[in-house]
Order: sequence, then C-alpha cells, then structure tokens
Amino acid sequence: MPLWRLEPHDLSNRHWNASTYIGPVVIRAGDADAAQLLAARAFGKATGKDFGDTVIVVPWDQRDLISTTQVQGTDEYVEEGPSGIVHPLEALELAHRGYDL
Repeated sequence: MPLWRLEPHDLSNRHWNASTYIGPVVIRAGDADAAQLLAARAFGKATGKDFGDTVIVVPWDQRDLISTTQVQGTDEYVEEGPSGIVHPLEALELAHRGYDL
C-alpha cells in the first residue's frame, strides 16, 4: 500500500486549533485522499464557536493547509500492512485524544 507524507503549512490558520497533532506525518493509505481522511479522523478535535465566528474545521483534509506527497523508494517505512499512521511515534500517541493535549 502506498505511503504518503502530509506536511502542514500556514500554521497561523485558526483551523489548526481543531487538531491534536501539528507536524509532518507519514500515513499508509490507498491514495492521497484516504491518507488525508485518516489524518483528519485521527487528529481532529471539536472546538467551540462563538456566535458569528467562522466554523473551525479539521485542517488535515483541507488542501490549502497541507501538502501531500507520495513517499517512494525508502527503506525507512514499510509499505506492507494495513492503512494507518506510520511515523512519527508522537503522532500515534496523539491520535484520537481529542481534548487531552
């Protein structure tokens, strides 16, 4: 299964408040969209919204807030296996933690 490197940018954007992890991550997934969705599900957290504020959304599936590139030709990560977060360990520890930062 292909490996994808997702790298956040524009970290000043308010949408990053809806993520438990902010940093580069390598994900094993069938395609780039699946990798972004996996990251969004793993790191997304609910945020509050005041009346009239812009709705904050999970940034991992927002193409203007991340870059996604396929990782090829490396011995560092194993392509065989189920979809999931491959690297770094810190990202695995923060996945699905919601408010427990």
